[in-house]
Amino acid sequence: MSLLSTLLGSFMSSPAAIAAAPVAETEEIAPDPLVDADGPITAQQIELVQSTWGHVAPIADQAATLFYGKLFELDPEIKPLFAQTDLPEQKRKLMQTIGVAVKNLHRLEDIVSVVRNLGKRHIGLRRAGSALRHGGCSAAVDS
Repeated sequence: MSLLSTLLGSFMSSPAAIAAAPVAETEEIAPDPLVDADGPITAQQIELVQSTWGHVAPIADQAATLFYGKLFELDPEIKPLFAQTDLPEQKRKLMQTIGVAVKNLHRLEDIVSVVRNLGKRHIGLRRAGSALRHGGCSAAVDS
């Protein structure tokens, strides 16, 4: 199984769901100012992320619960978008997807486009379900 199918498969239920999910084509995801645009992350940074993830993975359910709790706290209008979602399954998929990305940081060129596309799909899903601004959640990312 390719990294692409592993990463996407861990987050989305089927290839049909991936194909059907809207992609926000008109909005580019801004580059992260903390990432060196001239090169990939260093081996030391990869080790730091992977060792940190090693502490999170054993408490993945609690971490996902904290994530979604904070997400809904920062932007309560997002919560109705999850009304038909099996939240325990969504939490599992979130943590599995992050785990696959963290495990494959040494293959950064292979995962960056996949992760960007997941982000674009989520922006599109958000727009499809709500005409809200993206201010509440992005503030947490910035801090």
